[in-house]
Formats: sequence, structure tokens, C-alpha cells
Amino acid sequence: MNNVNKKVLQVAAVSAGLAFAGAASADIMGWTGKGLLGYSSASGNSESSSLNAAVELGKTYGKWTHDVGVDAFFSESKADADSDKDATAERYGADYKASYAINNTDYVFGTVGYQKDLFGGVNEKWLEALGYGRRIIDLPKHTLNGEVGIGARQETLQDDSKNSEAVGLLGVKYNYAFNENGNFYQHVGVETGSDNTFGESITGVNAKLSTVLALGASYTLKHNSAIEGVFGKHSDKYTAINLTYSIK
Repeated sequence: MNNVNKKVLQVAAVSAGLAFAGAASADIMGWTGKGLLGYSSASGNSESSSLNAAVELGKTYGKWTHDVGVDAFFSESKADADSDKDATAERYGADYKASYAINNTDYVFGTVGYQKDLFGGVNEKWLEALGYGRRIIDLPKHTLNGEVGIGARQETLQDDSKNSEAVGLLGVKYNYAFNENGNFYQHVGVETGSDNTFGESITGVNAKLSTVLALGASYTLKHNSAIEGVFGKHSDKYTAINLTYSIK
């Protein structure tokens, strides 16, 4: 078994372990959320495969809400019929957010996040921030949240150079429940500093298969204005089909 196939198995094992640990913690400590796992492959004139996994957990206690998330993405492909598969993407992330409700629509928050991307322009990134959020729309089928904040970002680039700067944050999260079994969502986040601007857009749709299982599809665009990756691009794009397990 080559190193790439071993890496796929390692990522799958870690992802399954995270989902199981998240479900166990939810049962014991009252957390709710979801775990998702997606895999895709192509064969024939080209051969490639990708694996993505994530766990999102949340808990509300009084006016405080705590959110924790971890995610992983890995892909590999073959250049030709005689070559072995090589890794083309490997990315991991984790974040924590604590929010305090001022009233029914307004809240303040603090967050810290970490990302590691072995093929992107930024190898590692830390973010710490404080901010204000508001529930702009709160209807049975439509919700819209907006957030602004300030913070600090520390980056290690692929050439091992380091960059630290103050950043401003802007985020929008929209959800539309088009029926009792399906929903559409759009999340947009921007971190802007003096050296560069990082943006992320996630567009997705989910359809319930049962009370705990759902099938989802998503399209993610990540953009860094000042840093090019190994293929000379400022942006990375991910398309995924996932099976989601609700943690209640």
C-alpha cells in the first residue's frame, strides 16, 4: 500500500473517530450538531479520488452558546496510466466560538480558529477575534445572520516565512427551509488585513433521508488575494456530496 492510500485510510479513521466521539459527547453532555462524510472517485481516462469529513457541535446554556467544529479534506489523482496516485490537496481545520445573547436578536462573540493546508499558499493560519452579531431575519422558513468583528491573524507560508497582522471580519449566514425535509444555505466570510484578504463562500443544499440522516451537496470557494498556491492560483474550489448524521 503506497503512502497516499495510507493517508486516505488515516483521514477516514480519524474522521470516523471524531464523528463517534462527537455522538458520544452529545449523549453524555447535551451537545447537538452533525457529523458528515463524503467520498468521490473517477476512473477510466482519468483517475482521482477525494475524501472530506467534518463534525460540528453546539451547546446553549443560559445566554451563552458554544460552537466547536473540525474538518478534513484530502484528494489524490494520477497523472497518467503508468504513474502512482499523488496527493493534490490536504487540508485540516478546527475552530471554537462562544456567543453571549444581549437580547433576542443581538449577540457578541469571541472565536479562535486554526487551519493547515499543505497545498495552499498558507501552510498554517491562526485567527483570534471578537465581534458583534445580529439575527437580521428570523422567520419560520428564512433566517439571516450578519456578523462584524476585529482580530489578529498569524500565518506561516509554504516557504516558512511568517506574517502577523490585525484583521477585520465580515460574515453572513442565510438558511432557507423550502420544506420540512430540505434546506438551502449560503455562508460567506471575509477576513481583511493590510497584506491580504481571505474570503470563503459555501453554498449547499440538504435533504433528509430519515430523522438522523441527510444527503447534502455543497460548493466551497476559498480565495486569498495576495498568495498563490502551488498551481499559481489565488482560489481553491471544492465540490462535495456528503452523508450527514444528526447528533441530538
